Amino acid sequence: MGFNFRSVDRDQLYVMPPSITEWLPEGHFAWAVLAAVDEMDLAEFIAAHRSDGRGGAAYDPAMMVGLLLYAYGVGERSSRRIERRCTEDVAFRVIAANSVPDHATLARFVTRHEAALAGLFADVLTMCARAGLIDTSVVAIDGTKIAADAAGAANRSLTDVARAVVREAIETDRSEDDELGKARGDELPAPLRNREWIKRAMGAISKDRERSIARRPNAPRNEPKINLTDPDSRIMRRPQGFVQGYNAQAAVSGDQIVVAAALLQDPVDTDALKPMAEQALIHLERVGKSAATLLADAGYWSPENGIAELGAELLIATHKRTASPIVVNVDELQTFIEGAIAGAITHRTAAARFGIPKTNFTRLVEAYQHDARASLSRLRMVAKLADPAARRLYGRRGITVEPVFGQIKSVRGMGRFRRRGLAACTAEWMMMVTTHNLLKWWRHGAGPAAA
Repeated sequence: MGFNFRSVDRDQLYVMPPSITEWLPEGHFAWAVLAAVDEMDLAEFIAAHRSDGRGGAAYDPAMMVGLLLYAYGVGERSSRRIERRCTEDVAFRVIAANSVPDHATLARFVTRHEAALAGLFADVLTMCARAGLIDTSVVAIDGTKIAADAAGAANRSLTDVARAVVREAIETDRSEDDELGKARGDELPAPLRNREWIKRAMGAISKDRERSIARRPNAPRNEPKINLTDPDSRIMRRPQGFVQGYNAQAAVSGDQIVVAAALLQDPVDTDALKPMAEQALIHLERVGKSAATLLADAGYWSPENGIAELGAELLIATHKRTASPIVVNVDELQTFIEGAIAGAITHRTAAARFGIPKTNFTRLVEAYQHDARASLSRLRMVAKLADPAARRLYGRRGITVEPVFGQIKSVRGMGRFRRRGLAACTAEWMMMVTTHNLLKWWRHGAGPAAA
């Protein structure tokens, strides 16, 4: 008896002409991407091309958009690897209709259409809303630090940059004098002749210095630094340590649909709450939705944020770790604090009234004397979070937004940006959150079974 193996005949000819629509099973993500592209407004992409029919034939913008959406959806952001997969991967070949755009064409398309690609976010969000997604009972706002395509060792202070310019100028003079003799040879190398780059770098350093002084007026005045590889990136702190990168923000609905996103240079989240909340509410309004409750962790806390009018109920932690909250009537507590400051009531009597230790009441008095507005804002938010219903809502924050970051960074491999500069990295981040929503839309069963 011989072995019974399936035949392997690589020279077998097709009996009938093959159809690429038969290469992928029904329900494949590639079909969903193509169906989504058919629903998108690609006028901005098309307008960038000549309408007189002259010149070499360009790739169809719809095909290019579909190819990039699918690539980002499966975690492929390298233009060279996308080019290679257009010959090796059946799904890529189906979307590209057996054409193979080279990596330079792909990279130029992304650079040329940065804003238009980022604008696809709104189209996909509308599709999610039509499919019955977007649970707006809660919208959680959070940020995650993503490494830039730059090393922290490339950071230089303004003094270091100036010294490098002078040192290279001197070295250039010497080498050109040796080579040219009496001929002129004192020009700077091309990278150091870019006055606009130097002006932008100095402006960014000055702004960083002003923000640092405003935030910590009594802190040591270390000279701010600029990264020579990606001047827009900043040093970010995350649990694993420091990283040279950006602060990626997202507002996420209860069913993990990203409803707003942004990329910041500021490592601190505090100033991001209001613009992120406003952006989320605007996007939701456009798709006929409204958020019931906004959730944010302690990184967004400030007295101003605690009392901000954002158009939705806000629940925000006031400390990274808190002891048992003081559940009291804040207005009554304020009366007792002011009475204690005036000497009309003792700290012991006031503490007994609210059932808290005397030392705790003393700390409340000291905080009130230091900044009454900030103290009351914190107390009101603590009291709000002490309500069992509010605590249950706030408990949904972690399971709402954190998995989205995990899926984007760990599952789809976005631990580091591939492009450089704030605008380019913003476009890259927007493409990742757009395809995150597209994957949710597909897994929900909203896409067609086949193209």
